[in-house]
Amino acid sequence: MLKRIVSGIILTLLLIGMLTLAFNIQSVKGQGTIYIKADGSIDPPTAPIQRDGDTYTFTDNINDSIMVMRSNIVIDGNGYTLQGTGSEDGIIISGRSNVTIKNTNIKGFDLGIWFYSSSNNNTVSENNITNNGYGIGFSSSSNNSIYHNNFVNNTDQVYTYNSTNVWDNDYPSGGNYWSDYFDVDLKSGPNQDELGSDGICDTPYVISEYDRDRYPALKPWGPTRTIETTLVIGETEYAIQVETNATLTHVKATTVTLHFWSSGIQGQTYYCNITLPQINQTEIKVVIDSQELTPPPFPITTTNGTHYFIYFEFTASTHEVTVQYATTNIAITKLTPSRTVVATGYSMLINVTVENQGIFTETFNVTLYANTTSIASQNVTLTSINSTTITFTWNTSGFTYAYILSVNASVLDNETKLTDNTFVYGIVKVSCLGDINGDFVSSMLDYQLVKNAIPSIPGSSKWNPNADMDDNRIINMLDYQIVKNHIPSYI
Repeated sequence: MLKRIVSGIILTLLLIGMLTLAFNIQSVKGQGTIYIKADGSIDPPTAPIQRDGDTYTFTDNINDSIMVMRSNIVIDGNGYTLQGTGSEDGIIISGRSNVTIKNTNIKGFDLGIWFYSSSNNNTVSENNITNNGYGIGFSSSSNNSIYHNNFVNNTDQVYTYNSTNVWDNDYPSGGNYWSDYFDVDLKSGPNQDELGSDGICDTPYVISEYDRDRYPALKPWGPTRTIETTLVIGETEYAIQVETNATLTHVKATTVTLHFWSSGIQGQTYYCNITLPQINQTEIKVVIDSQELTPPPFPITTTNGTHYFIYFEFTASTHEVTVQYATTNIAITKLTPSRTVVATGYSMLINVTVENQGIFTETFNVTLYANTTSIASQNVTLTSINSTTITFTWNTSGFTYAYILSVNASVLDNETKLTDNTFVYGIVKVSCLGDINGDFVSSMLDYQLVKNAIPSIPGSSKWNPNADMDDNRIINMLDYQIVKNHIPSYI
């Protein structure tokens, strides 16, 4: 702080000397600094600033400091950026009044805007002041108005010494947005004691003992735009509305998701407030760059019974955003083979249970695999929130030894949960006739197993499906005889 005060005194003395000799000696300026001089001229004249009377408008981005030596002017950044390298100050004003700074992106300076030496009655409004050492500073400069600015990610938002200033434009116009401050918005009114939100934080933002922003903005200031798109289900169209202060592109609505790309000023906080029809009862998910947002704080989702209202914030750069408002998901939940050992050349049954967990009727393909070999496939049409069991028949001709059975459901359009599209059962062995225990040999061990299972049917305590040699769902002396007749046998 002392360094800042001493620097201000030295610069003041320098300016006094310059003005005293103005008619005899050309002003000496620091490397790269742009001057708006006392006579209204711009030095150097090649600087990308256009003068129209007392208004100075940027025509391009500027990578230098600006020294203001004239009162009663307007500096309009015109949406362009004043960029520093971290060691210099951005806009420097000493002993001037009635200077307005607006519509400028000021970033990368040691101090973004610097008022000192009785720079009083100036206005700073509608600027993005980001990623500076200090966002704005005042030394012995009072009665300045600072409102409707976004102070974002500055190391220190404000430096103030021997100064008292006004940090809002009264109610309901409001004050500034501060990235290091988050408060609720449950109240409204000049004293923030009336029910109902108004976009203003319910408690002031304290800057110093004498300075405070009485009405800090809940969300960043900026041009708010409304983007509308349409969701079509069958022959019915539904309107989707997005209110945001970011720039959105490639906005597309499907039956299950809203997808878009967002961009804005690097490091600044933006928001989206989405209104969409409540076409189903489902969990709303917001995914930014493949990362799902998990409340608290965002997303904040409410409903009035006919529509969802989804609010979330994010820090710019360019992001891919997906809002899922309906579910499309096919899940394989069960695979049950009729046996775990089968004689080569014989057939076995395999039951597969599949669920449609989404909200639409879907048609998809279910494929059964032995290792990586497709052994059966079937098209399925299934209504929403419903399940069915498919029975496959596997003819094991040409197969021998052990195989891992699995089943896969084809991926639907807009389906995002894919882990349950595949179900892996485990090993089924294709062996010689009469092998019950799966050791690829028909022996007296198998003879004993079939004997132990006689008599039985499915559900019996003695039931062993591998001992049902003739696959008639009864284990009896016929199965006993088949095993006996094939001892010994090998693959």
